[in-house]
Amino acid sequence: MAVTSLGLAIVVSILLLASTTSAATCPTISRSLSRGASGTDVTALQQFLITQGVLSAGSATGYFGLLTEKAVQTLQKAHNVVSSGSPATTGFGFVGKKTQAAIASLCSGSVSPSAIRAHVVPKLKNPNCPAIKLPIGKACNGTWKEMKDTKGCTASWRCE
Repeated sequence: MAVTSLGLAIVVSILLLASTTSAATCPTISRSLSRGASGTDVTALQQFLITQGVLSAGSATGYFGLLTEKAVQTLQKAHNVVSSGSPATTGFGFVGKKTQAAIASLCSGSVSPSAIRAHVVPKLKNPNCPAIKLPIGKACNGTWKEMKDTKGCTASWRCE
């Protein structure tokens, strides 16, 4: 029974992963990005990182700072792009061709087994929580704040 539940949880996690990466959240990046960069492509990258759960909601500022760099590093580690070093030495935290390819792969739905493994573990923390997406595209003059219910699940998002 436990194996069946785990198997079901993995299938559900894969489906949730596939459904959270849509064309609306896939960034168009036509240049290399690193700390200090700014622009609409940085905002699109940050929105993508938020949907992947590696950057906190409300962090899409359009400026590539330390938080964005850390989120990129988390994504790079999870998808076996690079796992140590610095942006200058190994590209760790730098959005170049390899990281852009990993993002494109996530957006196209072709996910490697290592990527699935990286996303299954967080999804299994509370498999009873429904997936409530960040309302990207809806107007908010402040920042989106995650509203949790009594079970610790995301219940909704509120603009503050």
